[in-house]
Amino acid sequence: DKAKQMLTGKLLAIAYDSDNVVLAATYVQTPRVIDDLYTAANDDADEAVLGLVYSSSDITANLWAPTAQRVNLQVFNAAKELQSSQAMTFDNDTGVWSFAVPLSNDRLFYRYELTVYHHVNLSFETIWSSDPYSVSLASNGIYSQFVNLNDADLKPDGWEDSVAPTITNPEDAVIYEGHVRDFSALDMSTSAANRGKYLAFTEEDTAPVNHLMELVDAGITHFHVLPVNDIATIEERPERTVDMFDTVFDLCLLNRDAAVCDEESPTTVLKDLFESYDPFLQPTKAQELAQMMRDVDDFNWGYDPKHFNAPEGSYSSDPDGVARILEMRSMVQALHEMGLRVAIDVVYNHTNASGLNDNSVLDKVVPGYYHRYTVDVGNITRNTCCDDTEDRNRMMAKLMEDSLVMWATEYKYDAFRFDLMGHHSKDVVLALETAVKAVDSDTYFYGEGWTAPDRGVTQADQINLAGSQIGTFNDRIREAIRGGAFFNGLGDNDQMYAGDRIKAGLAGTLNNYILQDSNGVTSTTSSLGGYVVDPAGIINYVSKHDGETLWDKFNYELPGDLSLAQRVRAQNIGLGLPLMAQGIPFL
Repeated sequence: DKAKQMLTGKLLAIAYDSDNVVLAATYVQTPRVIDDLYTAANDDADEAVLGLVYSSSDITANLWAPTAQRVNLQVFNAAKELQSSQAMTFDNDTGVWSFAVPLSNDRLFYRYELTVYHHVNLSFETIWSSDPYSVSLASNGIYSQFVNLNDADLKPDGWEDSVAPTITNPEDAVIYEGHVRDFSALDMSTSAANRGKYLAFTEEDTAPVNHLMELVDAGITHFHVLPVNDIATIEERPERTVDMFDTVFDLCLLNRDAAVCDEESPTTVLKDLFESYDPFLQPTKAQELAQMMRDVDDFNWGYDPKHFNAPEGSYSSDPDGVARILEMRSMVQALHEMGLRVAIDVVYNHTNASGLNDNSVLDKVVPGYYHRYTVDVGNITRNTCCDDTEDRNRMMAKLMEDSLVMWATEYKYDAFRFDLMGHHSKDVVLALETAVKAVDSDTYFYGEGWTAPDRGVTQADQINLAGSQIGTFNDRIREAIRGGAFFNGLGDNDQMYAGDRIKAGLAGTLNNYILQDSNGVTSTTSSLGGYVVDPAGIINYVSKHDGETLWDKFNYELPGDLSLAQRVRAQNIGLGLPLMAQGIPFL
């Protein structure tokens, strides 16, 4: 109890000499002691149900914030006007703050007001935060919303009885990556209201939907949707953004410094302006216009998470509330009905922000706990791109598990692709797979198994996951093809080595396959980078959202004197090789 009380204050470790003179002092990193105090028992924090719990009479909000001195639950109406502020009750065994409100609060909005010591500015702060376990949000994730995901009006017709198509073995999968906005944003056959939205997938006889159905007929089994949980840096209010069908005037209202404001007619449509630029006479104009739009358009790949359990609002017809839930479920159901299983891209390895930043959530609720810090100085690490999370801390691993089970159960996602999976520990990823398979035995896990900086755990990378049937992206065959050497016709060592790597890839990049290389040497494929034990563990690809398309990359890499027909032939072979390789093709 004394240690738990100390954790709610300012902690330092101080060294004195025999005369009680201070020799040195340091602030303290607390996650391990928090875990020892709150997650070591059989019925404490990591067994607790967090977020909202609905009963027949009330809604209980549960927030894990063991270092907070005080937490209030603030309730807001649809206009975001404060209706009430209630002191929450603390459970000393779990570290969970709870408060029950009447069912009449359903669909209202809420947030938490916490008094807590924060390590960023070394002082006690009274701050507000949304709920880390939010399932619905107001625009831009500023407020959480009281929502019961079991409500009938949040389910499309036939949702309860709809089922996903099945495949016999993981190796039968053929995965096609797509982006909700890109799928239909410029498609004139999709209704204007649904372009770039979840509901574009539900329309019939449109160009993108017909395209997907043709791919299903050709053998595609999975549609991989880029991240669709709440994204921090997309402005969800459409009146605050521009798209390709807006005008120069619309752009200049949001970006008064854009050069086109003084150069072009205000009525010119941005799409028409892009198409008017001659790539030879005006080679930089399109890029310059894209930069003018960068901070005010609504495009983002999505690897920028704010809330892990709520759908992104900009892809819905109304970002302020529950439309995102119904419409995402409608998208998944439509893809299932086309004959596709649906994979969701998940990004648990980092958050967009930490500290007291507006887009910070986890680090406001339990400062210093959810992220990874250097041991010597205590700086947050950013080896992923942004603020790294730390899944060795039990409640971060629990958040990941609860989130994945929610997506599998409530939205019927059939597979999960992990961004920068190598930054997670192998033990955590295997435990997550076990948890999801308990609700969906046919789920499939795969991800980027690139080796991350060593942090004293067995990483979920390519080598360590071999044999687990969790898939990792195959950079061996990717680089052998994308580098272009195989197609340059020179017969040099680079071309021969690329050919050997491609042969190893066709054999599944297995670590023990016997083949003869271009030098006549017979050995196992491990000498060519083979690392896989089971073909279910390999994702063969040459092109995805990162970097140039294969066509553009080949135009950089292939000899300049190749004809168009030769370039098309190289493109077709380059795309075809992953389809022919043992393992799982990814397009």
